[in-house]
Amino acid sequence: MGRIQRYQMIDNQAIALDLTMTTPGKVMFMAQGGNLRIGYTESDVTSATGNFFTIFDSTQQVFDCGPGSGFLAQNQLLYFLATAGTPILEVWIANQNN
Repeated sequence: MGRIQRYQMIDNQAIALDLTMTTPGKVMFMAQGGNLRIGYTESDVTSATGNFFTIFDSTQQVFDCGPGSGFLAQNQLLYFLATAGTPILEVWIANQNN
């Protein structure tokens, strides 16, 4: 089946999400109302010089996940941070088991 989650972000306050997938599928992220940073550690997203990926306002990112293509964070959390304002993060994990 899958799961869909929405998170109200707070300016410069990181949150950690468990996006574990047990079967292949897709992970989709949508930012609404501001830019969001994604990183593997909290310090990655809170530091201006950290290693992060940016989801820009009103854009969607889609990732294929599975044994053939790899996973985003199979055994760890991903951290998200709003760089300004209070945007909404939408997460859709589309696979058979979650």
